[in-house]
Amino acid sequence: MIREVKYPKWLANVVVVQKKNGKWRVCVDFTDLNKACPKDPFPLPHIDSMMDATAGHELLTFMDASSGFQQIQMEPSDQEDTAFMTPTGLYCYIAMPFGLRNAGATYQRLVNMMFKDQIGKTMEVYIDDMVVKKECHYPRRSRETTSSRYDQRGKVSKMVSQCGCCPKEKRKVEGMCRLH
Repeated sequence: MIREVKYPKWLANVVVVQKKNGKWRVCVDFTDLNKACPKDPFPLPHIDSMMDATAGHELLTFMDASSGFQQIQMEPSDQEDTAFMTPTGLYCYIAMPFGLRNAGATYQRLVNMMFKDQIGKTMEVYIDDMVVKKECHYPRRSRETTSSRYDQRGKVSKMVSQCGCCPKEKRKVEGMCRLH
């Protein structure tokens, strides 16, 4: 996932941040690199639309991709731009790290391509959070009342918040860039 680097053009610091659950996470601060990177305009899904699309389904399965960003290989010419300093030397990422300006858009583009035939039908995807949904097979009214629809959406919202997927303040992912 990382390799040693000798003379990088960019160099970031390693920082330790506390997570919501109280545990600590070691991160690389790509603030300067992110400022220099143009933003990838690839659209991220709207959480409200996704919740509406799951309301009324009989079964919902929530999944979080394990180390999702790190499954994407960095372009070799971009690897050294992710260099960071540690007490034991200078290293850079081979796989896409969390914290780069366009990592979210890059990952969303990939999962949209991978699941293009399922998204909107049997699943919804927001970056590395996925919901697989199963249609109801019992008779439903042809027209749902507005209050019934909001009630179902409220149930989905409660399940989503309990499992920790797709919070409203969803990780403001900053990600990968290509410098020219």
